Amino acid sequence: MQQLIGTWQVEGGPFAGLLYQFDAKGKFTMEMPQYGVKAAGTYTVDATQTPAHIDIDFKENSLGPQGLGVVKGIVAVEGTALNMKVGDAGGTRWTDPAGYVKYRKVS
Repeated sequence: MQQLIGTWQVEGGPFAGLLYQFDAKGKFTMEMPQYGVKAAGTYTVDATQTPAHIDIDFKENSLGPQGLGVVKGIVAVEGTALNMKVGDAGGTRWTDPAGYVKYRKVS
């Protein structure tokens, strides 16, 4: 999913400031500056699903071992808007688009 490449930030709500950066090689970084949390790892997208499935594998996390593992969810990109919702590490895939967290592309 080429449209996912870039830097995305949540603008409002309880996740305001959360930042994801996805690159073309399947790597990501995540930052929650309000909590001093930084993380990195890999991601895959299955765009053959509707909505598209995303698996984000947290390989490094400043929270320590409890912040590691694969979170599974759904994702949709519409222009400069990213809608994404993931479950808990090691848990089941989030599947309800009504739960999307809305991100804006910042670069």
